[in-house]
Amino acid sequence: MMWHHTTTIRLVVYVGCWNFPVQITGIQSTGQRIIVTDSQESVHFVRYRKAENQLVIFCDDTTPRYVTTCCVLDYNTVAVGDKFGSISIVSSMIRTCFYSS
Repeated sequence: MMWHHTTTIRLVVYVGCWNFPVQITGIQSTGQRIIVTDSQESVHFVRYRKAENQLVIFCDDTTPRYVTTCCVLDYNTVAVGDKFGSISIVSSMIRTCFYSS
């Protein structure tokens, strides 16, 4: 019996998105969506476009919230808690098939 030790080299590709105005407090994913919470601008739904190598915000919350925690409920819905003790349910009803890469 022979054992072959193979080493794989991973290349980390830098992907930037400069549309987040303040401070990111959390990143979670569900399916092809990435949910990013911000310390003053609430929740952003993001999608990665492989062809352009960029992150695109396709939906965000219109009400500014000071988000401290986030819980993904389903593919379209997240529950967020802010620094004032309020809990909000934020839903994205946009289909990502229009934003496919």
